[in-house]
Amino acid sequence: MRAWVATYFFLLFFCLRTPGLGLTIQIDYRYDVTGFFDHPDARAAIEAAARRWSRIINQPLAAVDVGDDEDDRRFVLRHPGTGKLIEVSSASGVESDALVEAGASPADEYWGGIQIPADTFIVFVGSRDLDSLGLAGPLGGGTNFEEVFEEVDGLLNRGFNVLPEFGNLTVIGGFASFDSDGEFEWHFNHLTTPEQGTVDFYSIALHELGHCFGLGATGVVEWEGLIEGDQYLGANALSAYRQDHESNLESLPVQGMVENRFDYHWKDGAIDSIIFPLGQPNYLSTVGRGGVQEVLMSATAYFAPGVPRHEVTNIDVGALKDLGWSVLEVDPPQEPPIELQILRDVSGEFILKFSSQLGKNYRIQTSLDSHQWNDVTPSILGKNEITTWLSGDPNFIDPNGLGAYKKAGFFRVVKD
Repeated sequence: MRAWVATYFFLLFFCLRTPGLGLTIQIDYRYDVTGFFDHPDARAAIEAAARRWSRIINQPLAAVDVGDDEDDRRFVLRHPGTGKLIEVSSASGVESDALVEAGASPADEYWGGIQIPADTFIVFVGSRDLDSLGLAGPLGGGTNFEEVFEEVDGLLNRGFNVLPEFGNLTVIGGFASFDSDGEFEWHFNHLTTPEQGTVDFYSIALHELGHCFGLGATGVVEWEGLIEGDQYLGANALSAYRQDHESNLESLPVQGMVENRFDYHWKDGAIDSIIFPLGQPNYLSTVGRGGVQEVLMSATAYFAPGVPRHEVTNIDVGALKDLGWSVLEVDPPQEPPIELQILRDVSGEFILKFSSQLGKNYRIQTSLDSHQWNDVTPSILGKNEITTWLSGDPNFIDPNGLGAYKKAGFFRVVKD
């Protein structure tokens, strides 16, 4: 419903239910030994980046429920806070570890069973001193990798790779470390524009989470198999490039050999792409809807002047498909709008009233053009009663700025 309130501006008010998430990406902070994610904006940004990928990837993954038995499963992760490789076992301890009994070395951690819900992907996060902004990748296999990976619906494979002998990409989850040595000044708030001289944490979080799915990841057979020399040949990423640029390019460059090692990122400064429009991108401070930016998974985060934030691009999503991930092809249909009551107080602020359900999460969103929507924070928890929100409430942060509605702005309410 569009309501004209003056000759020089208008507002659009409606309430939607957000399209359902596909893959649930669960951020696990147990290895955040430095307290990096004690900063609420850092935690909010990594969670927002995870939700962004969740709205893109709709790959089904089998549930995991393994205990302490004769087939004790293991996986390996790089501790996000120390960099040490940690082998985790599903056994309860050394005494009951069947692999130790068979002569293997003890694991570093014993979890006494591993349970992961279906369609859930876990990313362990933390921080430490790095030579780069971040470091991330998929979890690896442990001592008994081959046996565990060949369980098609098991801990590491989960029904993703139905021909496991041709790959090694595990889909239990990943790890991500972020630099904490003070060399870079982070801008954590993903709902505001990064200040000059800072690095947008949301952009880097998106990039590192991409590595967890295998994009640009060293040692992932599926990714390395898409590259000949220093050229990427994956059909879906190439198709995305051709559509973005109306080109018949036959390959895409990767970094190649850098300081005696092969770098599997996209080549710096060589590939541009349009922001992937499905799954509700965060367009704030980016090139915007239909705009072209450097691909997210390039080796270096180069932000063009006046564009301090990156998003997931069509080529990055095409590469996910090349790896075997199922992704969103069309935005899911939205439920009918929820009735809103719209009032205006004596100061000219707008009051939104809507009926909320107990325990459900509601997000107010604002836009300057009705296309690029951004969350007002914090979200609102339903209470089984009429919920009220005031546009000028100082307890809420509008990423489009105070009084944004006076610039031909729009509001909507989204139910998660």
